[in-house]
Amino acid sequence: SRPLSHILFRRAGNIVSAAKMEKICAALATNTALRWVNLCGHITIGPKGAQILAASLAENTTLTTLLMDNARIGDVGAIAMGNALKTNSTLTDLNIGANGIRAQGAVSLAAGLRANSGIVRLNLSHNEFGSDSKEKTDAAVGALATAIEKNTTLKTLLLHRA
Repeated sequence: SRPLSHILFRRAGNIVSAAKMEKICAALATNTALRWVNLCGHITIGPKGAQILAASLAENTTLTTLLMDNARIGDVGAIAMGNALKTNSTLTDLNIGANGIRAQGAVSLAAGLRANSGIVRLNLSHNEFGSDSKEKTDAAVGALATAIEKNTTLKTLLLHRA
């Protein structure tokens, strides 16, 4: 049989428990065929699920696309994904728009992007970077600007708001 290359979750409003995410991510960590996972708007993995998923990215060497907008990962999940970006060079497309990510999460994502050598497209649209104090917002914007300057693979960065 042919190896699985795509996963698409289609159960709108489904909340995936941390225990279920651990099972999915344990398989993802060692899977050598999966290239594309779409969790966009269909399930809520939350901050804990994002931490588990980010940890699996440290081991996975084949996943190129991870789409998880509106998965409610928040700053805690964004910090975990930022750390994952520092070591994972296989992921080329990351969509984490509309996740309630504020300045702290943006700074961590910027640090990951600065060190990353694989990301080509990053969607951070519809997040909350500007919802914090002026100082925190300025720090987030400055960190993202530095990351854009230092990263040599990024071709598309989406930051728009509705």
